[in-house]
Amino acid sequence: MVDPVLFDKDLIARTRQHYEQNPWVAQVHSIQKLFPNELVVKLELRKPIVAVEMKRTKNRAYYYLVDNQSVRLPGEYAKVPELPLTLPVIIGVIKPPPPAGNRWQDQGLNDALAVAQTLDEYQVYGKLDVAQIDVANSGGRKNKKESEVVIWTRDKIAIQW
Repeated sequence: MVDPVLFDKDLIARTRQHYEQNPWVAQVHSIQKLFPNELVVKLELRKPIVAVEMKRTKNRAYYYLVDNQSVRLPGEYAKVPELPLTLPVIIGVIKPPPPAGNRWQDQGLNDALAVAQTLDEYQVYGKLDVAQIDVANSGGRKNKKESEVVIWTRDKIAIQW
């Protein structure tokens, strides 16, 4: 039996709009109706590449996932989620997180994303055992004579970037 919804002339436009509003969706490539009652959606999901640590109180921090385009992904986590990929923790970001699906406008975060993408591209995470990327001095906020980005290994070794 054919579903009458498939004859709805606005079905593809509404479906595209629905997926494009989802913060996890980077791009909708195509939507196709297939007779008798199928809809095929091809899309690209956002992939988190860092977890941003934001301290709320002295003893409490929350983590937010961010993709390579500075887009904040849904969720607020009490600890970094366990995922099948390496997510360095970014510390020192000043601006508060935007709503999910929006770009996080923070120079320190942009600096950290550039470093994280380079580390990922050259497959350095496993070799250095990267734990954090510290951007507290991004733009020379603390000291213009010191490195703006510091990579911290799990063994507490600082790598000036």
